[in-house]
Amino acid sequence: MALHADSLAIMRYLKNSFYELIDPIEQVGWAHWEEGDDTVDGWSIISGDTFVIGLHFATVDGDLSDDEAAFLADIHQLLDPNSEDISDLTKRQHRDIMRNSVRNNPELFLNLNIPAAVAYLKIYDNAYGTDYADKAKAMFFRYANAITKADASVTKAEEIALSKFKQILYESDLVPVADGGEDASEGLHEIVESQTSAPRNLDELLNDCSSRFIDIK
Repeated sequence: MALHADSLAIMRYLKNSFYELIDPIEQVGWAHWEEGDDTVDGWSIISGDTFVIGLHFATVDGDLSDDEAAFLADIHQLLDPNSEDISDLTKRQHRDIMRNSVRNNPELFLNLNIPAAVAYLKIYDNAYGTDYADKAKAMFFRYANAITKADASVTKAEEIALSKFKQILYESDLVPVADGGEDASEGLHEIVESQTSAPRNLDELLNDCSSRFIDIK
C-alpha cells in the first residue's frame, strides 16, 4: 500500500523506463569493463541515480517534509524490491531515517552531477543512433519535478534547483564519454566514481535505509 497518494503514477513510469534503459546501460558497462571493476548491474546504476536525485530534491530547501519522505519511501520500494515491507512505519519515521542518510553522506546528496545512467546511454546512442539518453534525461527531470511537488508546495530553492538540474542534464559537455575508445572508458569511470565517491556506495546506502526501516519496526 502506497504511503503517498501521488506516488503510484511516477512509480509505474519509472519502472517502465528502467526496463527499457537497463539493457543498453549494461551493454556499455560491459564494453568498458576493466579488471577490478564491479559486476555491471544496470538496475543498480539507474536506481542509484534515482536514489540520489530523490533525496537531493527532497532536502534542497533545507527541509524534508513528512509528505516528501512518504513519497520517497514508496519509491524506495521500487528501487530495492527485495526490501521488507515497511508500510506500517509513520511518515515521520521515514523522514528521520532519510535525514540520517543525508546527514551521514552529505557529499553524495548536496550537489548533483550528470547521472551515471545518462553517461552510459549517451555512449550507446552515439554508437547506434538511438535516443536512450534523452529518455533518461526526461525521466530524471520528471522525477525531480514530482519530488518537489510531493508536499504540494514548490519552494524558491526547489525551483532554482530544478533549473540547475535541467542545465546539468541538457547543457553539460558529455564529449569525454561520447566518442568511444579509451577516452570514453576514462570519462565513464570518472562519472561513475563521482556518483559513488561517498564512504559507502549506493547499494550499501539502499541496504542501510532498508535495515533502518526494519530496525524501527
